[in-house]
Amino acid sequence: MHYLDNAATTRTIEPAAKKAAEIMTERFGNPSAMHKLGLEAANELSLARERVKSALGAGGGEIMFTSGGTESINTAISGAAHKYGRQKRKIISTEIEHAATLETLKALENQGFTVILVKPDKKGNVNAGEILKNAEDACLVTMMAINNETGAVLPFEEVREGLKSMRSPALLHLDAVQAFMKTEKPLVSSGADLISVSGHKIGGVKGAGALYTAEGIRIPPILYGGGQEKGLRSGTEALPAIAALGEACRFRQERLHGDLKTLRELNAYAREKLKEIPGLIINSPDDASAHILNFSLPGARSEVLMRVLQQREVYVSSGSACSRGHRSHVLAAMRLDPALIDSAIRVSFCPENTLRDIDELRAGLFEGVKLFTR
Repeated sequence: MHYLDNAATTRTIEPAAKKAAEIMTERFGNPSAMHKLGLEAANELSLARERVKSALGAGGGEIMFTSGGTESINTAISGAAHKYGRQKRKIISTEIEHAATLETLKALENQGFTVILVKPDKKGNVNAGEILKNAEDACLVTMMAINNETGAVLPFEEVREGLKSMRSPALLHLDAVQAFMKTEKPLVSSGADLISVSGHKIGGVKGAGALYTAEGIRIPPILYGGGQEKGLRSGTEALPAIAALGEACRFRQERLHGDLKTLRELNAYAREKLKEIPGLIINSPDDASAHILNFSLPGARSEVLMRVLQQREVYVSSGSACSRGHRSHVLAAMRLDPALIDSAIRVSFCPENTLRDIDELRAGLFEGVKLFTR
């Protein structure tokens, strides 16, 4: 099998799977219970929290565990808007955000907030100045760190510095679901006030994510109940998935520099090999994150190419896994020709991929091209 859809989800790495199994079968107590099993579970919860903080590069601040990236994003945006947007009710974002962000912003618009979405250029890059020119009287800027379809790296550090220099009251929320454990610099060093991450994108188990809040930032919860997670997210913690997230953080952090080197090598090799396919156009920027590569074969259809590739056990996607059956809003926002959008393929790597995976991708694409050139 040649799995090249890691931006959608990753295979659970063995240490994380073992940790989840251990929690489910041996340390299965409720972290709020006051007996031995409960205390053991509470210790596992604390350990996972520290591992996520370490992976983010956080000294202070808080880590709240959630069910995944979507809940982390919803909680951050809605919470920040309602807590800090009582007077300044403007929110700035971009047109290429994940649906978890865009749909939350639509809901806030219906509640009376003004939302401004900045357009990308034709390579998927976003200009920091376009964000900052509207941010002086905003309560929140929410943006991706890395785009999930093209790998474009958004200028979140430049935006943070701009907000500081103009003394904007706006908080900065970072959707770091695709950036977590994919950057040399720790994400907290960006100065973001809120950062959302997900476990299953880095080899963890589906069902666990985290929201980092910087010191001094306090947002209201969207779930109420027993007061878990310091009252920010009530409900018994999904400890098997959370502990697996912590273990994945430990595993990836120990190997970060080597993993990033591997991803760069895979991306460079893929770009070199894909150039051999007649008519292929790369949609990702040259300086995109190494783990995502988006390209098109005008005249072909994504779904047909994916079927051909699947016959060779090569698994890719035509865009975000959350927009199944819909034309990519990211490529549309880049104002690409419909022929490029309808033939777009996204490949996304993990450090466990090999050059052979790319060779099989190339061979499968050559087969697919023949179907459209007969």
